Amino acid sequence: MRRAIPFAELALMTVLAVLALTLSVSRNERFSTFAAPPAGNPAVVKVFRTVLTRTLDASSFTFAHSIDYQAPDRTRMAFMVASGVDAYVVIGDTEYVGIREANGETWGATPLTKTSDALVGPAAAKADLEGLFTSDAVTQSGDHFTVTSVLSASTFYSEDPGQVELIQTVFVEDDYVTSIADRLVGWVSVPVAQRSGGYTLGRVDQRNLGSVDYGDYGEVQTIAAPPASRVVELVTCSNSPGQTPVLGLGLHDLCRHD
Repeated sequence: MRRAIPFAELALMTVLAVLALTLSVSRNERFSTFAAPPAGNPAVVKVFRTVLTRTLDASSFTFAHSIDYQAPDRTRMAFMVASGVDAYVVIGDTEYVGIREANGETWGATPLTKTSDALVGPAAAKADLEGLFTSDAVTQSGDHFTVTSVLSASTFYSEDPGQVELIQTVFVEDDYVTSIADRLVGWVSVPVAQRSGGYTLGRVDQRNLGSVDYGDYGEVQTIAAPPASRVVELVTCSNSPGQTPVLGLGLHDLCRHD
């Protein structure tokens, strides 16, 4: 089974992909290799998977302080940007994108794509949890489990040689996952800020990828579609007059009719 890419890793990969398109880098070809991590105690692995199942079976939860998830196929996401608030609602196979206007908010409706699902949909909320099922290398200490995986370094930057070890610390409370912290061990490329501005690629032998939190189990307010009177259909942009591009996470070449 292919392992899902954790949320923190997805953000790093996006940055590196952009840098790869804009930079020509002379890189040190140091690389790492790892033996397969040993399988954990079967009893511990069973308990861990029971916790994952309980978490995924929750009627609702909040992920990464920004995505509200309601089983089985609804999410709501809103976050501050320089121009205001970006808002997204996913109901089944439809994505609603908030469009800020002088007379209030209008919502653009479009079929949910795989890309948008991975960024703002149910797939985003569940991917890290589901990915943890694929490893037997699980240990337990106090209120947390540690899951170890060996991945190709090219998972993060396509030109990186060798392997990296991904160490995920999964904290648990009342048999629910409360946070997942990711750390890489092994040589990888990372973006490095320059004093003159901009970024280049550097090499490090370990990196903390940060953590994501889970909470509000069973307490998320009902996620409903926006009022039909405030919804407009989004279409593929063309040269037709009266079209305005709509920008958002995972959206490409979508417009609304004015």
